[in-house]
Amino acid sequence: SGQVYVGNLTNSISPVLENGYIYQITKNEEDPTKSNFTLNPVGETLWAPEKIYLNKDQIVFYAPLREDSVIVKTLIEQGR
Repeated sequence: SGQVYVGNLTNSISPVLENGYIYQITKNEEDPTKSNFTLNPVGETLWAPEKIYLNKDQIVFYAPLREDSVIVKTLIEQGR
């Protein structure tokens, strides 16, 4: 689907994403040459899953996030 998810990934044989967020890049309305990003909780989407069971053959990559990453800082600022 081309979507990027951020969250807690468990079980490498049958991967499960919990406490997930969808990472989306949007155009900056004030300056179209710049982009913004949003982190939307997966649980607040229309389908509102508690967790996502992933097909391990469809995962392109995964990695732990550093505490000083923009995504981790954003989640902390938002109280998540």
